Amino acid sequence: MIKANYLILDLTGLDTEVDHFTIDLIVKIGSAASLIGTKSILVGIPVNLAIKMVQSHVTLSRFEVFQTLQHGIQYALAQVGKTIS
Repeated sequence: MIKANYLILDLTGLDTEVDHFTIDLIVKIGSAASLIGTKSILVGIPVNLAIKMVQSHVTLSRFEVFQTLQHGIQYALAQVGKTIS
């Protein structure tokens, strides 16, 4: 059985109507991945979501967070000793 070491959640496309249910779902996905030993990476968090997360007192300490999908992929690959050439 193949196990994923990393789960990358690209939040770039989220629209302006982000509510606490969306934020809660993101946290729950990270928690579920953690239960099976997969580390979660968040990328492309839009400004409106970042503001709402701060207002909701959400802790992102269980996530690695990067500005772009490219940075998230490079980080995940580097953690397993690989690179994109």
